[in-house]
Amino acid sequence: METALARAPEREVLLYHGVRGAADLYDFEVLTGLAEAHPGFSFVPVLSHESQREGAFCRTGFPTDSFLADVASARGWSGWLCGPPAMVEAGVKAFKRRRMAPRMIHREKFTPNDV
Repeated sequence: METALARAPEREVLLYHGVRGAADLYDFEVLTGLAEAHPGFSFVPVLSHESQREGAFCRTGFPTDSFLADVASARGWSGWLCGPPAMVEAGVKAFKRRRMAPRMIHREKFTPNDV
């Protein structure tokens, strides 16, 4: 995020950080600070198993639901997804639903280590 915003500080960036609970959020202060410093950067923490983080605004549910509610069209956008396979696939569907070109969807699926 810091590199992308340093290269193009005026760009619009949406970051949905989906976790189970507030304890799973990391770099919360860093990301909140970036959002305060860059008007085009939106940091949206989303909790799937808790209702709120004390002292901070967080949405509840899944990041894909928040994205679909916030974005009417993602035509011409790039998207990056990172997480468990089911979440990544749900994100791909949400991006396509908002007309993001499949070639612009980048993904990294986290898989269990069998060691």
